Parts: sequence; C-alpha cells; structure tokens
Amino acid sequence: MKTISKILIFSVLCLLTLACGKEKKTISIDGCWELIEVQTKAVDFDGVNIEVYIYFNVGKFELYQRLGGGRFEKREGSYALSEGKLSGTYADGASLASVYEVKLENDILILETAGGAEIDLYRKIDSLPAHVVSF
Repeated sequence: MKTISKILIFSVLCLLTLACGKEKKTISIDGCWELIEVQTKAVDFDGVNIEVYIYFNVGKFELYQRLGGGRFEKREGSYALSEGKLSGTYADGASLASVYEVKLENDILILETAGGAEIDLYRKIDSLPAHVVSF
C-alpha cells in the first residue's frame, strides 16, 4: 500500500511539474522599433526606399511611414497581443493589414503574416528619431 501511495504522489508531482512548465511566456513589444528588413512574396517595392518606425505603448501604437522621398505619414491606433498574435485597429477604425505572429530574438522584433507572405524585421531603438516625429 505504501508503494502505491508513493507512486501516486510521484505521478501527481510529475503532472504538476509538466503543467507548470507549459505556461506561456509573456511577450512585451512596448518601445520604439525601426524597420530594418521586409521579406515579401506579394509586393515588389522596385527599389523604393521604405522607412517605418513604430512606437508601441500599453495597447496603443504610433506608426511613422515614408515611402520614397517626402514626409513621414503618421498613423495611430490600438493593438492587442495575445498568444503571440498581434492584431490592431487604426484610429479611423480600419484594421491592420493582417494579424501578425510575433517573435522576439534579442532586440529584433519579427512580425510574420499568416502563411509567411510577409515577414517584417524591426530593430529596437531608444527613441523615435527627431526627423521622423517633427514633420
């Protein structure tokens, strides 16, 4: 009987250990990010210079984007990050272009669309550059 009790206790401890080990790690993307690479199968940028900066802060974001020359365009909105998926809505009510799978590797933020049609790599930066936000 003592052997059965020990086996039962051991089994319960093993199950608890396994259950606790499967807890999801929380990802935080808050901060400033600079686009450093776009890998896409859908769009040919044909040599057009693209500059994108994103500032995430507790469910809100500011996106600064410049295609080619000219001024930066600012878009704001809200986002949710749940189970490694990023979704969001711009202030005008439009949804982000896609739901993104989020990965963090050191100071690189990887946003990947479903099926890998687009992969955007962002580098963590200390703050948004003055020339970006002073337009």
